[in-house]
Amino acid sequence: MSKKPDIFKIFSKNDLKMGAKRAVEVILDGKLVIFPTETVYGVACNADDPEAMERLFLAKNREKNKPVAYFVENFAKIYDFGAKIGIFGEKLAKKYWPGPLTLVLEAQNGFLGFRCPDHPVPQAILAALPCHLAVTSANLSGKPEACTAADAMADIGDYVELVLDAGRVTGTLPSTVVKVDGEACTILREGAISRNEIAKL
Repeated sequence: MSKKPDIFKIFSKNDLKMGAKRAVEVILDGKLVIFPTETVYGVACNADDPEAMERLFLAKNREKNKPVAYFVENFAKIYDFGAKIGIFGEKLAKKYWPGPLTLVLEAQNGFLGFRCPDHPVPQAILAALPCHLAVTSANLSGKPEACTAADAMADIGDYVELVLDAGRVTGTLPSTVVKVDGEACTILREGAISRNEIAKL
């Protein structure tokens, strides 16, 4: 892509409403959107659109065998995917959702990652979006996570249609990723929630 992305700054509730509406339009058109989360900036697309998913992996320079997470509006939405959460997954979700926890659960098509974000921007998008939302950190694979919209644009801006800029995010670490397989829990990535916190629960 040669066109620079549109930048929509979010300072108020009205900005949030208008920005989320525009983001939904862009996502349904098969394009990519950058937005903040409570941890780092993310880049998202329509998970039900194979071409959009292809564009997402291309933007990240990410290997196809490294899956991305699905953002969900609330706990109940994981059942849309036929996910099996189990007793331990349910305990983790009730404790840390919404928040910086990605749960990798067995679903209809193998294991998938799910996260319920604790940030008004992705929550506003999810509330209005009629499709599934695939999200990953808005940086090139192997590079530091983006804490500002400018950081994200510097890495992957050439592939993105829209940027929702809500200023610097407060988090410095990505979400913690925990795989739940029956009665076994495995921490795949330690992030904003520490390994000790997970172990205590």
